[in-house]
Amino acid sequence: TAIHELGHALVARELGWPVQMLSLVPSSDGLGKTYTIFPWDHQKEEEDVKNDIAIDVAGLAAEELCCSSYSFGVCSDLKSATELAKTFISKAGKGRFLRKRYGPMVLEGSKKLPLSQKVLKAVDEDTGFVLKEQHHRARQILEGIGKKRILFMAREICRKDPPIILQDELDRLREESVRAAKP
Repeated sequence: TAIHELGHALVARELGWPVQMLSLVPSSDGLGKTYTIFPWDHQKEEEDVKNDIAIDVAGLAAEELCCSSYSFGVCSDLKSATELAKTFISKAGKGRFLRKRYGPMVLEGSKKLPLSQKVLKAVDEDTGFVLKEQHHRARQILEGIGKKRILFMAREICRKDPPIILQDELDRLREESVRAAKP
């Protein structure tokens, strides 16, 4: 759980999103939670949506990098990332394949309009492309930080009682992990 949540937090920080808190205290919606801050008065743009997806899949990327298997906790993250990518494609007209084949098409309110299987396939291809692209991006960020550093930070978080860290502590841990990972 610590590695998973660190994946979210480290990718968020690397993408410029402040991390308010990382908690390993179990709750009704999971074994841990990473809280990022996004300004209320900020209109989300394409890069923000892609960052959001990268942060969603970063828990999986961290587990892939540091563990031999991944936890059930990735399911809700992947569901969230998939829904966000699909909304991004269908409501914002941002699909690469959809746009190339059909022009600047928006499928909002499409429940009333019958859509061809070809259009739906293009949406699925675009959704998969965005998810794969952002998973790769999150994985690259975490590989740049390094497995040793991530494992060091995870151990340090697990030693805390309660296992909760705030933004300043995350920054301190990131710095300490640089020294700890040196041979």
